[in-house]
Amino acid sequence: MSKTILTADSTFDMPLEMANELGIEVIPSYVTMDGVTCDDYPELQQETLFDYYERTRTLPRTAAANPDDYIEFFSKYAKDGSAVVHIAKSSETSSCYQNAVIAANSLQNVFVFDSKSISAGSAMTAFLAAKLRDTMPAEELVKRMTEYRDRIYGSFIIEHLQYLHSGGRCSSIALLGANALKLHPCVVFRDGKMCVDRKYQGSFKRCMFNYIDKSLENIEAYDDSSIFVAHTVLDEELVESARKHIENKGYFKKIIVWKAGAAVSVHCGPNTFGMFYVNKPDGEYGEK
Repeated sequence: MSKTILTADSTFDMPLEMANELGIEVIPSYVTMDGVTCDDYPELQQETLFDYYERTRTLPRTAAANPDDYIEFFSKYAKDGSAVVHIAKSSETSSCYQNAVIAANSLQNVFVFDSKSISAGSAMTAFLAAKLRDTMPAEELVKRMTEYRDRIYGSFIIEHLQYLHSGGRCSSIALLGANALKLHPCVVFRDGKMCVDRKYQGSFKRCMFNYIDKSLENIEAYDDSSIFVAHTVLDEELVESARKHIENKGYFKKIIVWKAGAAVSVHCGPNTFGMFYVNKPDGEYGEK
C-alpha cells in the first residue's frame, strides 16, 4: 500500500502546531492589505485584519491559491509512489476546490476532497483522515471521509453584519434592520452552502449562550467524542465562559477551541462564535 500524504487548505483553520503533530501539510490562501499581498497562514492574525478594517473601513481582499500554486504544492508530495489526499474548502464558498482539482488533473495520485465546510468543519475531517490514513489506500480513505463529512453539522452566530455588508454578502437594508433590532444571525452549513437559520435578539453575550443551548438541545443525537469551537471573539473571558457552559452539559469528552484563521475571520468580522459536531454514526465511523 502506497503512503498517503494529507494536505489541506489553510481555511481549515487548524493551528500550525496541531497540523504538524498530525502530519498535515497546509497550502495558504492570500490576503491583500494596503496593496501588499501575503499568505493568510500561519502567521497572519485576526487582530491585524480587524485593525486594518477599522483604520481604512475597507475589507482586506482574499484570494484562493491558483492552479499553478496547487501544482507546485502537490508535486512536493505526490512522488515516490505516494498519494496525496487534499482537504479543500467547500466548493460552494470558494474557488479553492476547483483550482485544486485543475491541478490534480495534471498529476497522478492526487485526490481532492470537498469538505463542504470551512474552519473547524474541514478540520474535523482532517482529524479522521490522520487517524485512518495508514490503515487503507487513499481511495478507501476518501470514501470514509465522505461518509464522515456528511454527518458533520456546523453553524455560527455573528455579532455584527458590517463585515458581511462590506464584502457584498449582506444588503444595506438587512444591515440597518439588524443594527436597529439588535439581531444576530445564526448561519448554518447545508450541502456546503451557508444559510441563515434563525436570528437571535438582544445582547451578543446573551444571544451567544442562547445559541449554544438551542444548537445542543438534542445533544444526545451527536457523537460525544468531541465538539469543535472556532471563533473571532475578542473577549477571552467570554470564550472561556462559553467553553465552560458547553462543558457543564456533561456530554462531550473533548471541547477543542481555537481562533478562526485570517481568510475566514475577514469575512465574518470580530465576535463570531461557531460550533461543529458530528451526528452519531449509523456504522463504524465515529471517533470513539
